[in-house]
Amino acid sequence: MPTNQFLPFATNPGAFVMSNAAWTALAARLSGYPTGLLTKEALNTALRQACFVGAAVSQAVADASGLDTLDDGVIANWTNALRVGIRNLTAAGFRLDTGAVDAFVVAFDPVLTAYVNGLTIKFIATNTNTGACTLNAGPGAISLRREDGQPLQAGDIAAGTVVTATYDAVSGRAYITGKVYSQFGALARLNLGFGLINDGMGNAAVSLPPSTANLLYVNASTALVPGQYMVDTTAGDVTITLQAAPAVGTMYRFVDIAGTWGLNPMTLDRNAQTIMGFAENLTCETGAEDLIIWFHPDLDWRLQ
Repeated sequence: MPTNQFLPFATNPGAFVMSNAAWTALAARLSGYPTGLLTKEALNTALRQACFVGAAVSQAVADASGLDTLDDGVIANWTNALRVGIRNLTAAGFRLDTGAVDAFVVAFDPVLTAYVNGLTIKFIATNTNTGACTLNAGPGAISLRREDGQPLQAGDIAAGTVVTATYDAVSGRAYITGKVYSQFGALARLNLGFGLINDGMGNAAVSLPPSTANLLYVNASTALVPGQYMVDTTAGDVTITLQAAPAVGTMYRFVDIAGTWGLNPMTLDRNAQTIMGFAENLTCETGAEDLIIWFHPDLDWRLQ
């Protein structure tokens, strides 16, 4: 149990503090205490309110980060615990789907009682969808749609994958962040299975050539052959190593399939070549990006 040294003040019953009504009506609460007599109740109330909130926030940081929040005067230590706590809370946001096929159900702790505009819901799908879907995160089932507003099609959500959706209060729907399988057009629908570069669970990698797998799924750093790739950075940053000696016209397409590049970037390792004339790797930090890069006759990778 981490230690929190930022403690509340004057919280016992009968503490020498003002009532809420008296504190609200106190003129000095807005102007500050003037010179002259200052009652202990007025001073204690001001101290209690500040200490109470500070203690509560610091305890939440300690609980979320697992680090001590010490009253040692070192601000960097406390802010580091805050950053770790935010990171841990974000990671804990993933929920396991417990629903049926095409009816995803997730439970929050504490229980979610109402959908709020902009609410982000992340969950691991238990079943592969067969068509249009609903999502129930507590307040009731709502329609789960593609980012373009269209209903989901069969195979858009695969069992065991992480789904990120955002609630829109105007439509009363949740929209998946990033493109799904059916949005890649007829080419993707004809190729019902795509090559799995890395399944993220320690299993042997499998890679299908472009002739048999037009869309490849990637969720770990790897070197690729030319083609189109759905790059999932949900579990962390991914580095893609480009060819060291590509033929002129070689082309790659990369799609942020989970909409997570803004959180965990995809980096293109230039592998001794230049990108847009610069001898630097290219880091992609924009969520839901669809990127095409090709090798120019000037022997330079160019963005299209």
